[in-house]
Amino acid sequence: MFKLIHGIVESYSDTAGFVEKIQHYKIGKKSFFDKEETIFISRAPGRLDVMGGMADYSGATVFESTIQEAIFCAVQKRKDKKVIIHSYGIDENEFEYTGSFTLDDLKENSKPASYEKLHKKFSSSEKNRWLTFPAGAFAVIMSEKKFDFPAGANIYLQSSVPLGKGVSSSAAFEISLLKAIVEAYRIPASHREIPYWAHLLENNVVGAPCGMMDQYASSHGMRGYLVPLVCQPDTVLDPVPVKEDIAFVGIDTGIRPKLTKQNYADVRVAAFMGYRIIADLLDLKVRKIEDQNHLVKIIDPFFDGYLANFRTSRFDDDFRDKLPPKMTGKAFIDSYQGITDPIVDIEPKRTYQIKVACENQVYENLRTVLFLQLLKAYDDTHDEQILISLGELMFLSHRSYTECGLGDKKITVLIRKIRKAGPRLGIYGA
Repeated sequence: MFKLIHGIVESYSDTAGFVEKIQHYKIGKKSFFDKEETIFISRAPGRLDVMGGMADYSGATVFESTIQEAIFCAVQKRKDKKVIIHSYGIDENEFEYTGSFTLDDLKENSKPASYEKLHKKFSSSEKNRWLTFPAGAFAVIMSEKKFDFPAGANIYLQSSVPLGKGVSSSAAFEISLLKAIVEAYRIPASHREIPYWAHLLENNVVGAPCGMMDQYASSHGMRGYLVPLVCQPDTVLDPVPVKEDIAFVGIDTGIRPKLTKQNYADVRVAAFMGYRIIADLLDLKVRKIEDQNHLVKIIDPFFDGYLANFRTSRFDDDFRDKLPPKMTGKAFIDSYQGITDPIVDIEPKRTYQIKVACENQVYENLRTVLFLQLLKAYDDTHDEQILISLGELMFLSHRSYTECGLGDKKITVLIRKIRKAGPRLGIYGA
């Protein structure tokens, strides 16, 4: 009756409980799943960004861990074209959503509808906005894999991943959905395709301007390891084991920073503005892409389009002081036409902090690469000075993040207390 996509039930204590629950899950007095048909189950954890996460869309190396909280997905095919979803949050989440759509809702003239139209359709209602995730999962497979689903499904999702606290509940949602769906419908999919589809879903159907590290961390992460990912676009390096005398801990501060998607989008736009300005300084060939709002193509044989490929010394010597500290969207468009990023839009009336955004992207990549090498060196030496250096890189990363306007004053106070406690209490950085 049950088939797990990978692993064994005993691998995680929460898996056995989920399997037990869905065997008896009912809607009212009626069983949600047919006991005679196969149910496909997947589990995707939330992620902890250790280093580099702010710069993934600029091609940086990022260093990710997973947390014990996860999202489970159970999928069972139906005999009609309807998709019925129940989503339930346990622990502190305590939410319950129920919704449905048909596979025909994802088509236009018998062909997969565009991501833009699906975004408008499923995000127009605040009540049903969460349906962009399951609808998007089916839609992305239809478009990218050219797969025509023969039947709908009953889907049950259960989450213990905290919402809105920076541990990527949305990526875990997407990965758990996609893994269960591809197995239920016997869709060939590589380990690279699934997080790639999840990233498309998040950017184009959900409409969140994130990089790709969240989806890859949730898909490839393993307990007791850190996963390095070079985001050019998605090279996963060998997992790095975390020694028993080191712990990376995510603290739930209870503080909800007043950040929105717009805050992150502004920094992303500003970084790509800086890259576009540097392209002129390098006399690179730039072409406006027709019928695309504020989008250009740059032929870049030096850095392949990624700020992360700039050596910090070259950036400081040749470009840093030539970047404007700030510029309005209108002034930038008038001078430079557009940027190379198709995910975010330039808003003419907004003011973008260009210089500090580019500094963050270039320096964060160096910090993360150094972090990775130092952590590997610690395996051989167990030298405390290496732990102190790792902590310093984390402190510098936090400062850069804050300078971009993405920090929180209360968190900065906490960071200072952590620095004051320091190595004498076994705390090295944050």
